[in-house]
Amino acid sequence: MRYFGAVILLHACHSLAPLPDETPANCAESSSLASQLLALNSTFESASLDVFNLACLSKPRRHVVVASGDSALRKLGEWAVILNRGFESNLQILEDDFSAGVQIALPGCGPHDALLLSETQQILVSCYAAAELRLVDLSGREQRRISLSAFADADGIPEADQLLRIEDRIWVSLQRLSADAEPVNTSLLIALDAHSLEVLGEPIELALKNPFTPMQSTNGLILIGCAGDFVSPSLMGLVQVNLETRHSSVVVDGRALARAPLALRVNALGEPHLLIAHPDGFNTQQMRLVRVDQGFVETRHSSQGFTLSGLAFEAEGNAFLGNRSLDQQAGLWKISAQGEVSGPYKTGLPPLELEVLE
Repeated sequence: MRYFGAVILLHACHSLAPLPDETPANCAESSSLASQLLALNSTFESASLDVFNLACLSKPRRHVVVASGDSALRKLGEWAVILNRGFESNLQILEDDFSAGVQIALPGCGPHDALLLSETQQILVSCYAAAELRLVDLSGREQRRISLSAFADADGIPEADQLLRIEDRIWVSLQRLSADAEPVNTSLLIALDAHSLEVLGEPIELALKNPFTPMQSTNGLILIGCAGDFVSPSLMGLVQVNLETRHSSVVVDGRALARAPLALRVNALGEPHLLIAHPDGFNTQQMRLVRVDQGFVETRHSSQGFTLSGLAFEAEGNAFLGNRSLDQQAGLWKISAQGEVSGPYKTGLPPLELEVLE
């Protein structure tokens, strides 16, 4: 499981803003082609998917798909996929109407990310519980396993986490934690040929430990939020990898961020935004949405307790956050490019991860 902090959540500190005027008539007139926001919501015992039309946020379709308590949500080309982890270990590809489609069993894998290879219509999956990547087709048949054992640490598993394709390269982040989930080893980034899936060159040593967030690409750089041990500021922060020089450096560390980054997204302007847990990921008293610009950190939103989970942007620059508090602040929140805050738009269960399909 990838989220840490108190199970009993404290009240949020931001003020409520009025919801936009979305009468049923207005909602009915919303274009069916409008962008959709998918919210994977979870109690960590069970999970389900809500679908929001961005032209009508107050009328979501709730509990469209039921998922395992340990699950994640990802884009898969033009589709979306739910990654069920733990004992279930499978991919649930969603249909065009976001109902449950093909389910692909991945025994012993523990999928942490999935990437559609559009040329072959096959799916590459990172297996957190095994020293490998798996390649499957859309019908669920396994096509190949790519060994990552050469990059494993003493426990034999490199903890392959996130995948990112940039042109003819696929990048894979490796946490390389100990058997006790401690970041005692150097974390790595490796590159694969996007066609042959062979490893290219030497691994890149990341400047910080435990790459925890999805990777983002901007201006010839890969950005990764590293959580370290969720406590020590010197081990955590935002790192960048220069794709030309294959060099990793720190953009801002845990001291500048005031602790652990738990989510990372880049908006349409190429500005990285992070969700930060303060003072640490185990005893969180406040969470913040921050924007990072050339080492300068700006807080755009804050909430008391371990409450914020899920971050997404739409093309117009609006940000969406999930709030997991147990009071009237719970649900989906929208922050416009100008900083105006509206919400909450209620979700069926506490929101965990968000994706925008445009």
